[in-house]
Amino acid sequence: SALLVPAMLTPREEQEMAEVLESECAVEMDKLATLCRLGIPERLRAEAWKYLLGVTRPEKAQELSLGKLMEQRYLRLERAWQSDPQLELTRRIKAEVRGHHAAAPH
Repeated sequence: SALLVPAMLTPREEQEMAEVLESECAVEMDKLATLCRLGIPERLRAEAWKYLLGVTRPEKAQELSLGKLMEQRYLRLERAWQSDPQLELTRRIKAEVRGHHAAAPH
């Protein structure tokens, strides 16, 4: 099992980290990184790592727009797959192969 190191934040710092993550407009990445140097409380760990690893964008409006766009794309793919699973799967595989082939050094 992984070794979990307890966060060494004061209650005030932990609250500050929570506020940084819950910001309505944007997560202040410099402030988040500074606070995380002393550890990340378990209750905030998943959210903090999404930002630290770049999985989630610090700008909340962009993240919401991107999430909505990805949801729409997923729903379109799901509908296409439900109408003809084999055709959609074949099309997607061919597109992925073409994309990887084009990106490969020649």
